[in-house]
This record gives sequence, structure tokens and C-alpha cells, in this order.
Amino acid sequence: MLDDPRLVMAYGQSYVDGLKANARSTTVSPFAQTAEMVAAQASLVMRVVRAGGRVMAGTDSPIIPFGLGLHVELQNYVEGGLTPREALMTATSNFAKIIGLDRDLGTIARGKLADLTIVEGNPLETISDTR
Repeated sequence: MLDDPRLVMAYGQSYVDGLKANARSTTVSPFAQTAEMVAAQASLVMRVVRAGGRVMAGTDSPIIPFGLGLHVELQNYVEGGLTPREALMTATSNFAKIIGLDRDLGTIARGKLADLTIVEGNPLETISDTR
């Protein structure tokens, strides 16, 4: 993800270079244990969803740049065992239900507010297509 040229366009080369250096480091906190933390989080999210719980996507900003953080979170959920559909629901319908706005937001339906984004690919099959 850090090699995506759009990241440099959005955040600048020096910021991306810093992210890359930190991601490669095994001594810089909080990056030293990132893989283990992400795996534990993904496992917890999957267990909650499989048990009938509802999860709302968040971000890890400023550790991961704003905007990109949500996409990283969704990808982590899928890598942890959720389906792409379940991961997308954490940022849409689940989010709206948890914050009490599901009457107006969260799904595409007549009378609801919606922002639609056209993407190349199919995020229901490949979650990284949201990027």
C-alpha cells in the first residue's frame, strides 16, 4: 500500500518516506509490534461478528494517514476472516446503526441520504478495490 503513487500525491514524498521507514523498523514504537497487534484485532473482530455482535470500522490515524486508515482497517478485517461484505458493513450499515442514524444513513434506499462512489473492480470480492 505504501508504494501506491496516489499516496505520494495526497500526502507528499517526505511523509510517505517516513511511513515506509517506520514500517520497516523493528525498534520504533508503535510499529515494532504492528503485525501482532493487527492480527489480534482482526481475530477479535471476527469473533465478535461471528457471535452476532456489530462492529464499526475506525481508523488508526494519525499512525496511518486520514482516509487511507479506513481502507487499511477494512483490509485488516478481511485478512482476519471477515468477508468483504461484512467488512464493508462495518463502515456503512453497522456504523449508522451504532450511532443511531440508520433511519437516514447506512444503506442505499429511497429517502435515505447517500454518497455513492464508483470504483474499478468489485469490493464485495476484493476489499482492496475500495482504494
